[in-house]
Amino acid sequence: MVLILNRTYFPEGTQGTLEWNGTIVCHAIELPWLENQQRVSCIPEGEYVLRKRFSPQVSMAFAFEKCSGKRFNFNPSRQ
Repeated sequence: MVLILNRTYFPEGTQGTLEWNGTIVCHAIELPWLENQQRVSCIPEGEYVLRKRFSPQVSMAFAFEKCSGKRFNFNPSRQ
């Protein structure tokens, strides 16, 4: 399964749409692109493996994993 994240970058943040086979799965709100600085920048563009993970705060969440072993967490909004 291949998911595509289309993004629009703004100085205040990054907005995206996650799609599968041309169908919108969800919308994403991320931090702005700040050269991949830890905890202040959105995740870099690239190919990732998407894995389910449990989060005590929101129950089900996802992690984007790079082949290098670096992982980025993706959590649903609480609203």
